[in-house]
Amino acid sequence: MLISKYMRFAGCLLGAVAAVGSATTAYGASPFAGGVLIMNEGEWGSNGSINFFSPEDGKWSYKVFRSANPGREIPGAICHAHFHGGNLFVVSNHMASGNVTAGTLTVCDGSDIRWKSSIELVNRHGKPVQGRAAQGLDEDRVVISTTDGLLVYSVSQNAITGEYEEFSSEDGNASPEMFKYPFQTGSMVKTADRLYVASQTFGLISLPLDADGEYQALTLADMFDGDLPEPLSVSNGIGSVVLGHDGKLWLSITADTDATGTAAPVIVKYDPDSGEADAIQVPEGIYPPANSWYAWNPDGFHASPNENVLFWNGGDNTWFSNSMIFRYDIDKGEFSKVLDLTAERLPSGEPSWMIYGCSMRTSPVDGSMYISLYKDYASTKYTLRRLASDGTKIADYPMEAASWFPSLPVFCTSTSGLDDIVAPGGSHSAEIKGNGLYLRGDKVAWAVVCTPDGAIVLSLSAPAGESFRDLSSLESGIYILRYGDMTLKFRL
Repeated sequence: MLISKYMRFAGCLLGAVAAVGSATTAYGASPFAGGVLIMNEGEWGSNGSINFFSPEDGKWSYKVFRSANPGREIPGAICHAHFHGGNLFVVSNHMASGNVTAGTLTVCDGSDIRWKSSIELVNRHGKPVQGRAAQGLDEDRVVISTTDGLLVYSVSQNAITGEYEEFSSEDGNASPEMFKYPFQTGSMVKTADRLYVASQTFGLISLPLDADGEYQALTLADMFDGDLPEPLSVSNGIGSVVLGHDGKLWLSITADTDATGTAAPVIVKYDPDSGEADAIQVPEGIYPPANSWYAWNPDGFHASPNENVLFWNGGDNTWFSNSMIFRYDIDKGEFSKVLDLTAERLPSGEPSWMIYGCSMRTSPVDGSMYISLYKDYASTKYTLRRLASDGTKIADYPMEAASWFPSLPVFCTSTSGLDDIVAPGGSHSAEIKGNGLYLRGDKVAWAVVCTPDGAIVLSLSAPAGESFRDLSSLESGIYILRYGDMTLKFRL
């Protein structure tokens, strides 16, 4: 177990352009509220793009970033995007193509995706690195996972201001062997007091939300106190980390730490409060979650924000596990296959649909899963499929013909621009829907809503079970809820 402290960059700020402010537009008035933004990798050598789909009317709006920002581009391939603190942070893994000036981190207004800033991701040695994902720590700091460890971006300074040195290369060479990135980090989740990051080599990195706190790297052996249960071994690594509706961390497991793409037939539950871990073996007939360290994307492995279940894609070959989706019901302990695209009846001679990469996520708005499907890498035929939680097909929404290569779906709620729409916290959880505050807990607890400067605007004793409070009397703005053992920041 590695324990150390955060390292700030000294002297000049890398990549600084101009300070980035918070969004001021009311999120309920966002033209994207209730819909889904689909990040697109774009063709090799081209820039990325963002499409918007509205479930309300079933219509597409294409290349909405370009429409909102004439003459600007986002570099390809877009691999991740994250709403936080009034902004949308878009992460790319390549520099811009053509006669375009743009960095691998693009910051947009969280309500209308108008461009605010863009910087190149560089490590402390001044060398460019590929982006992986973004996750907000607080009002000012956003952690960026990269091919060479973890960087910290400051919103107020519009610059990379720090790096977690122990998890990066010593000399700034992210790829000591061609196409291999042993220091790369990937998916991230935030709990009430820590940020957890999947690392190809170091395991599960645990960071405090306080910049001066200690952080650590946990291997699987650390999680199980050196006594690894079958079928785990010391050769296994972590693929992705997701935060379940139960407040626990769920890990997909790789067969090794060499980015071969082979998946181990097990998922791991880790309790961030107690430090206890449990290995759940994936049964015969169910493929384990695919992983992508060999050519990173956010993976299809994700937790539903609406119910206590996990979803993922898997197959014989994790590199091409694009036909089947599986489900794990955490409460029942049951695995099931909810989609098999090879079993669909299609017109004679027409190839089966396939899932493109990581492009599958469950909406916190309507609870259905949105999946980008394609026919072939050389084909321009794409559709967005909407599934119920049990795999029942709701509808297909064909796309305009183009080489989209869709990546992560990002959902736009009335509070988009803030991280946590549903925030689990041990025995308590809270959800903001419109102007309503929904509380759930297993015992009576105080719930306090205050402004960012600490002024209390609401205080109540919430009963055990579910309760509701109307917040429509509060002025529009950012608020902080403290309820039992959890904290949630939200905007009205």
